[in-house]
Amino acid sequence: MILYFVHVPRTGGTSVGCWIKNNENFKVAYNAHSTYDKELHDNLKKSEKTIAFTNLRDPVDLAVSLYAYIKIAVNSPNHKEAETFNFSQWIVKAKRHKNYFTSFFNGHLYQPEEYINPSETQAKELVESAYQTLKNFDYILDTSSLANDVNNMCIKESINCKFDIHVNSYPKPEVSKSDIEIIKEVCSLDYELLKKIPNIKIKY
Repeated sequence: MILYFVHVPRTGGTSVGCWIKNNENFKVAYNAHSTYDKELHDNLKKSEKTIAFTNLRDPVDLAVSLYAYIKIAVNSPNHKEAETFNFSQWIVKAKRHKNYFTSFFNGHLYQPEEYINPSETQAKELVESAYQTLKNFDYILDTSSLANDVNNMCIKESINCKFDIHVNSYPKPEVSKSDIEIIKEVCSLDYELLKKIPNIKIKY
C-alpha cells in the first residue's frame, strides 16, 4: 500500500508528515506543500493500492494559524506583514489566506489575482474545478478532528499505525465577530468549496 498525502499548509500537515516519516508500515508519496499531481497519483495506482488523502479546515482557523505562524517565522517572506499589522488589519490587507483552498486545489501554492476578487462566473468555475480535484482523494480529513480522522482512516484501510503526533503550536490572536465576517467575505469561494465536503466542519 502507498499513502499519497497532499500537504496543504497550516492544516496539521506537519504532524501528519512526522507520523508518516516515523513509520515503516507503508510506502509513502509525500512532498510538503506540493499541490495535487494527478499524473503522479494515476501512476502510483498502476503499481500498487494507493490511498490519497489531505487535510482541510475552517477558513477562520486557517487564517488564525497562518497569521500566528508567519508572525514568529522571521524567515518567512510574509513575516513583515504580520509584524506590521494586527490580525484584524492583516485579514484585509494580506492575500495568502483569501480563498486559499480553492486556489491550492486548482494547482496554485500562491493565489493569482482572480482568486481575490472573482466575477460570479469565475467563482463558480474555480470552486467546481477545485471540487473536481478533491474528488480524486480517498479521504479528506478535518484538522479540528485530525487524530480521530487519521485513526479512522487507518482502521478502514487496515493500517496498523496509530496517529498521536501533534506539532506546531503557536500563540493565536484574538478573533472578533467582525474579523469572522471579513474572513467569510474574502474566503467566500472556500466556504462554497467546503460545503461540498460533508465531513469538514464549518465552525463559524
